[in-house]
Amino acid sequence: MPFLISFLSERVNIFLGLRNSAIVAIGATLLSSYIAAIAAYGFRFFKIPFKKYLLTFVLLSIMVPPHLGLIGYFELLNNINLLDTLTGVMLPGVANAFTLYFLYQYVGTVI
Repeated sequence: MPFLISFLSERVNIFLGLRNSAIVAIGATLLSSYIAAIAAYGFRFFKIPFKKYLLTFVLLSIMVPPHLGLIGYFELLNNINLLDTLTGVMLPGVANAFTLYFLYQYVGTVI
């Protein structure tokens, strides 16, 4: 077992992986929360035509498995040259319907 640990530590930069994971996790969380908070506030306090139908669409989009969009995500990221970048890893998680609906309900009870 010590041979395996020394073998991996020479060839794998674990700190680079930890740094990249932290950048992606913190960046995606902050961007998702910011965008969802602005959208939730807008949905809650502004008169939007067809607001009920838009919120129903948000709830329905939560029920769709995210695996159905993998090929579309790949095509999109390939077309805008974001494959193999940290931004490309963060982007699919930024537009999150669950966070939008959760903050929509929260804003309605608190404010």
